[in-house]
Amino acid sequence: MKNLVNNDLFKNIKDDDIDNIIKEFKLEKYDKNKLIFMEKDIIDRFFIIEQGKIEISKFDIDGKKNIVTILNTQDMFAESIALAMTNISPYTITTLEKSNIYHIEVKNYLNLITKYPILAINMNKILAIKNTFLTFKIDCLSKRSIKDKVHELLRYYAIINDSFEIALPFNKTNLADFLCVDRSALSRVLTKMIDDNIFSYHHNKYYLNKEFFKM
Repeated sequence: MKNLVNNDLFKNIKDDDIDNIIKEFKLEKYDKNKLIFMEKDIIDRFFIIEQGKIEISKFDIDGKKNIVTILNTQDMFAESIALAMTNISPYTITTLEKSNIYHIEVKNYLNLITKYPILAINMNKILAIKNTFLTFKIDCLSKRSIKDKVHELLRYYAIINDSFEIALPFNKTNLADFLCVDRSALSRVLTKMIDDNIFSYHHNKYYLNKEFFKM
């Protein structure tokens, strides 16, 4: 439950009030690689990951998967779909590991914000942050070369973490799907960037050379 209440939706809310709010949430437990919902589903609720990891993705006309993002413990998802006037999901959401996920129906959330208006304020901030991320991704994908895409991605995470040592939520396959590039081509570019001393990495941890990254 601690991971649930640490979500920014509950920021600056009294503990007693949080207890009352959480009573409106329901827990679902998922095994690894389980579908939560898919494209074109009608979504009438949003979700918070109490424990686990999920992947949000889309599939192109040829069936190739493009990863929109990967979310972890404490993250919230589907709120923008559920709160929209048209509640049709443009995404497929799947668990990447065994996950405990809470959800609340929009109608219950709307009832709650009449009593706890700060919920609406917090939700607006969350939506603004996610909109900023999607704007970044559009800019990142607009880069012409794989090298520029990788550089823009690493620079973004360096800025939001205020550090030249960053952890990405992607393995190589995920990263290729996120950047919409071929995995083999991406591997060649990463190797060349390492040889050029632009960065080094171990697993999903990247150590950026300050000379190549302006923050």
